[in-house]
Amino acid sequence: MSELQQGEINITFNYKLIHLFGANIVTSIGSGITAFIIPYLIINMHDGAKKFGYLFIAINLLVFFLSPYLGLIVDRYSRKKVLIFCELQNIAATSVLVGCHFIYGSIPFSLLAVQSVLSTIYYSLQFPALMAFTQEIFNKDEFRKINSAIEVQSQAAAFISAGLVGVLIMTLNVVTILMLDMVSSVMAIIWFLFIPYKLKDKDSSTEPKSKKTLRNDVSEAWGYVKNNRYLIIFLMVALFPSIMVLIGNYVNPIFLYTDLNQLPDVQGYSSFIYAFSAMLGGIIASYLAKYMGSFNSIFVTFTLYLIFNLGVYLFPALIPFLALRSLAGIGNSATRVLRKNIMMEHIPNHLIGKVNSIFNSFSLLMQSIIVAFFTFTITNTGARQTFLTVTLILSAGLIFMIAIYYGSIKRKSLSFVRSKNTIGK
Repeated sequence: MSELQQGEINITFNYKLIHLFGANIVTSIGSGITAFIIPYLIINMHDGAKKFGYLFIAINLLVFFLSPYLGLIVDRYSRKKVLIFCELQNIAATSVLVGCHFIYGSIPFSLLAVQSVLSTIYYSLQFPALMAFTQEIFNKDEFRKINSAIEVQSQAAAFISAGLVGVLIMTLNVVTILMLDMVSSVMAIIWFLFIPYKLKDKDSSTEPKSKKTLRNDVSEAWGYVKNNRYLIIFLMVALFPSIMVLIGNYVNPIFLYTDLNQLPDVQGYSSFIYAFSAMLGGIIASYLAKYMGSFNSIFVTFTLYLIFNLGVYLFPALIPFLALRSLAGIGNSATRVLRKNIMMEHIPNHLIGKVNSIFNSFSLLMQSIIVAFFTFTITNTGARQTFLTVTLILSAGLIFMIAIYYGSIKRKSLSFVRSKNTIGK
């Protein structure tokens, strides 16, 4: 390859990367701010903790049934258009909340519930679409570097939004904060429009597209899952920190507001610490993967998140909680990067949306079961007890993940290498 051709490739790579980063960071800041506001408004209503818990369960069950369709959308249509659609949907939904507040001076629970539903659908569609889009427009040898970089900038956005919440929630009204989210979505759309993209034929089956059905697509995805069941189970268990972080979105505010009697700004500072450490997690994941490999590195990062939950249970006070949030940020962020590396390196692009929908369904089901349990027990036991329960779940998951890797995945990989060497001889 000539220097001129290599230069053109580098320019194209940098151009795509800059615009992808730009789109992701502005939408992460906007949605991050709103993610704090909606739970805060609900929890501070009469009997808000229970309402929030029931809503959380209902939303997860709804998206559980929608997941196969969301995965189908990611794999059948232009990922670029899907990402733009997500931002348009967010603009429309948020504008309704803003309009309601302008007219009535407040936002009723029903509209906050609808916004929570749409936000969850947004994340359930936007995340796999962004991963598939990244896998599609970049080369395989670039995945680890890009995933780590995207994680760092995503957490930088969360870091900024958390800091803004700590200030804005005490100084600005809800309408202004929601409008910032709308502006961020508009900016994200502009960034996405400038990313060069050509829709590829992602369907590898011989069946005509006109005859393709949801059943065919799901069957194709399950066929891949069946043939790679140990890898899929490993990736499902590796989801546990992310699942617990989402559950933490329900538990942490209650723990801070009720068990520790803190004001809302502390939740912003807590997320500020988490986001900063999660930025470090993206960098740490890159180094760990380089020297230990993605599989072995997950055991280390998974353990860090486990220590966070155990530490909060053992030391139920504000300072330990805020200090331990750094382990939570590094552990979950790095685990997510390493898991994405494995997915993008091993799952074909034309199946990644559908396979990811299986992971998403599993995640939502687990969240619903665990939050349902916590919703009925947290009033009597307090939020602190939930951290012990999460610790036990994570411990079981870590042991199982290590067992399945060394018992099946690694052995199968080594057998494949030996077979190739034998054939070569």
